[in-house]
Amino acid sequence: MNTAETAEPRHRFTRLSPSLAHVSDSLGPLADLLGTWVGNKGFNMVAVPFPTQGPAPYTLLVRPYLETLTFSPIGAKVPNRRAGGIDFVTGVMYEQRIVDIATNQPLHVENGMLLLLDQASKTNSVARLASVPHGDSVLAIGDWGRVEGAPIFPPIWSLPSNQDPAHMQQYETAKTGEFNPKRPEATLNNEIVGQHILHTTFINLSTAGGGGILNIPFIHKQANAGQFDCNFWIETIADPSNPGRSFQQLQYGQTTTIEFADGAKTRRGRWPHISINTLVKQ
Repeated sequence: MNTAETAEPRHRFTRLSPSLAHVSDSLGPLADLLGTWVGNKGFNMVAVPFPTQGPAPYTLLVRPYLETLTFSPIGAKVPNRRAGGIDFVTGVMYEQRIVDIATNQPLHVENGMLLLLDQASKTNSVARLASVPHGDSVLAIGDWGRVEGAPIFPPIWSLPSNQDPAHMQQYETAKTGEFNPKRPEATLNNEIVGQHILHTTFINLSTAGGGGILNIPFIHKQANAGQFDCNFWIETIADPSNPGRSFQQLQYGQTTTIEFADGAKTRRGRWPHISINTLVKQ
């Protein structure tokens, strides 16, 4: 038997990427993310489970950071086969690099994808897949939309589950002129004061909507990442120095709820790990 005659045609298993213009058209809200974004307005706030001074069993760290965030298209649509048909997924890959502004040391590295789902059903569903070298893999699911004008930033809950005086004192001492640990969203709002924002695309994501986080055993035991929530705002802004033209700005706020083991106790202290930034497309 001639196997060449009975084998499946090669083209049935080949997905060729169309033109860049066609790929961009199929990405919907994700198309505006393509390219490289840079921002030095970032703040990272996290509790670490050891005291440096005072009675609190945790030290609250707030670090300003510089970020480079690059998005590129996946290319061809990816078919998800089901009974009765095929759903096609499009999306972008991203790489995120963050360094401490004060020390120029790396704070965070991450790579992943943002996927546009359910195009046929018009449900505006999106997903974020992320890998973090602490030993965490994240799947967050959400939706997107567009509004005219500037975004309205929702409150970012940043207080620990155990709000004893020793904990709360650190929130006061960590406050700076640019960042308030009790109101992280205020920093995002301050960055757009005076800007003429024409329209905003928002993307809201959470592991609570059918996703989840997988952690290596050490992380699960010592600093379990239990939930992840993220909001992106892609803003088109009138350029004050160039009438009739505009530029794009990306703002985000994200929270990872971390559960630290409280020594020999069985209960765990829950701390929000906050990251916010304002970036401009290069």
